[in-house]
Amino acid sequence: MNHNVKVVGIGIFLASTVILTLFYIPWRVEVDRLNLSTSIAVYRKNLGDDFLMVGKDLVFAQRISDVPSGAKIVVPISQDRKTLLEFLEYVKEKNDVKLGILEFAPNEKILKRVALLYKPERIVRIHMVESDELIKYTPESLKNRLIRAVRERSVEVIVIPPIPRDWNMSYRTFVMDVYYEILKFASYTRDPAFYTFTSPVFVITIAWIGILGIFATISPVLFLVAAVLVLIPNEWTWSLTITAATIVLYIALKNQKTFWRYVAYFPLAFLVNACFALPQYVAGIEEFRGVKLSLALLPAFVAIEGFLQHGPKKLRKSDLNLVILLVVAGVYYLMRTGNYGLVTGWEKELRDLMDLVFEARPRFKELLGAATCVVLSAYPEIPSKFRWGFISEVLLSVGMVSIVNTFCHFKTPLTLHLLRAFNGLWLGGLVGLVISGVIFLWMRKKRK
Repeated sequence: MNHNVKVVGIGIFLASTVILTLFYIPWRVEVDRLNLSTSIAVYRKNLGDDFLMVGKDLVFAQRISDVPSGAKIVVPISQDRKTLLEFLEYVKEKNDVKLGILEFAPNEKILKRVALLYKPERIVRIHMVESDELIKYTPESLKNRLIRAVRERSVEVIVIPPIPRDWNMSYRTFVMDVYYEILKFASYTRDPAFYTFTSPVFVITIAWIGILGIFATISPVLFLVAAVLVLIPNEWTWSLTITAATIVLYIALKNQKTFWRYVAYFPLAFLVNACFALPQYVAGIEEFRGVKLSLALLPAFVAIEGFLQHGPKKLRKSDLNLVILLVVAGVYYLMRTGNYGLVTGWEKELRDLMDLVFEARPRFKELLGAATCVVLSAYPEIPSKFRWGFISEVLLSVGMVSIVNTFCHFKTPLTLHLLRAFNGLWLGGLVGLVISGVIFLWMRKKRK
């Protein structure tokens, strides 16, 4: 690898980051502020005019004929693409009606594809907990979930279902509790809408140039190949280019200190967020493609490389249990990643707890990566000198790609991403210091 080419590539990468820090952050903060506005839809009529009424203002409909006159938001529940297109045409004809997309509904993915055919400002995203799910919640945990939908995903409407009688509180009390909690960090409106904007061409161009600089660290040819992929107007080519960049950056910084290798993924994540500063992504209608691939490819690459270079030359019978454990851990890792990944009940409870402690809950993968970063900074010989020690590099890479993935949630306010990443770094670093201390005491005792 030509040293001068590598220096130029890194220079482009860092210079782009500095430029966007000056231009993208102020612009994005203002866009996020304008879009951090929500409405509440309720099932009771006597709660006041501030709230939308389910069945009147906000309507869930299987067919166009189910929509009453005067409806402000129509939420299709059909999974038939032809029917969904009919709903879209209906909304186009009605200037005062918006199309609603219910989060996590069976038709969410196909409805989002249909919604891309229309203006983002006429599309609103809705969050609702089904009545049969309420048994899993307490008043506090349900409130936390609804608040998180607004704070983390800037959802335009939250629907509050009738609450169980055994909660020993009135529906009005719960609704007002959620309402006042929202007013602490967001604005409230009875006319929810996405604040659209003109795509910042300068920002997007600088961001892609910075990412292409990463490819330039390997060779000009790779730079040109990546540039061609970026110029193809397709969400998959962009996502695959980003995924490839995570591997190329790892290779380019292979001989650098562990801390700088890990921290380098923060500017990469920042650039990725700026690359997708387009209305359909910020509105949450379009999503980053190939999430599981982007989270699995670098760890898989590091695992294969580590096993070939530092893995045991001959497997023992005792290694079988470790291999099985690693396979199970890998499968679980893939199952719980993605835009619709598996999340267990205890994880939801832990998330609620961490949301109470931290304004932006750090992701576990980033805690793991930061802790591993500190340990490998203190003991860089672990991957090569210990049997199966290369697994530590794999854990480091999991944190690296998780940082990038965090910023790929384009609807989330940028400041929340920055705070979440910072919390993951310092908290994981503390855990790493404790682990390093334990290793130091163990090694000192072993020498005696």
